[in-house]
Amino acid sequence: MPKLKEIITAIESVAPPSLAEGWDNCGLQFGHPDAVVRRVMVALDPTAEAVKEASDFGAGLLITHHPFFFGTVRRLNLDFGQGLALSQAVRAGVAVYSAHTSFDRANPGVSDSLADVLGLVDRRPIEQAPGRMAGFGLGRIGELPEEMTVGDAAQVMKDDLGCASVRLVGDIDRVVKRVAVCGGSGGSLMDEVIEAGAGLYITGDVKYHEALKALEAGICVLDVGHYHSERHALPLFARLLIDRLGEVGLDIDVTVSDLKAEPWTDI
Repeated sequence: MPKLKEIITAIESVAPPSLAEGWDNCGLQFGHPDAVVRRVMVALDPTAEAVKEASDFGAGLLITHHPFFFGTVRRLNLDFGQGLALSQAVRAGVAVYSAHTSFDRANPGVSDSLADVLGLVDRRPIEQAPGRMAGFGLGRIGELPEEMTVGDAAQVMKDDLGCASVRLVGDIDRVVKRVAVCGGSGGSLMDEVIEAGAGLYITGDVKYHEALKALEAGICVLDVGHYHSERHALPLFARLLIDRLGEVGLDIDVTVSDLKAEPWTDI
């Protein structure tokens, strides 16, 4: 019978913990390594709704991108939020594992999912992971197979990611060839994107001064939102995990959460 610790080994071959940022909290959030697990669900956040969905599916493990906690936990109210999610996971016997920046920096990883939408070739990380072979790191930058306008790129991303809208910095009619992408909050990589000569940067959670820097540098930015830029990578993670499990002879039912948990509403 498959054990949780065996599945964790497969997870960590897809998203090695050594790739994670020092401030991050990747790894097993809750659970017993010797627990038997026959079904796995992959979700973006460890919310009470995600735990319930996993439990209803019969999953013994919920793999999330974002962890339960980032910093010191001083108190937990089990009636709502993270406390409720954790208490539900304990009662339902659903273990929780987080692959956050470990999957952001993996190869393939979160940003490859975005790069695939536009078919970027000759891609490389925007920021290479220190001490790792080429290809591991944050974000991706590459070339479009053919030039396209920023407006056309925006429409492709909206259609594929399911965004109702995106935010634009720069000229919608600009024709671009070199494009950078980063799932999640990629504004901190703006200097590297500018230096690499990208004509367009696609990411989420871009702040005002980061947008202003891009405008002054003459590059376009599409902010597709944190949620959409990362949720798109969940099927990729599930496929990679299924492949790794199969390589070691583990027949585990892996599925992606159906939850639509974007906290923002376009009005």
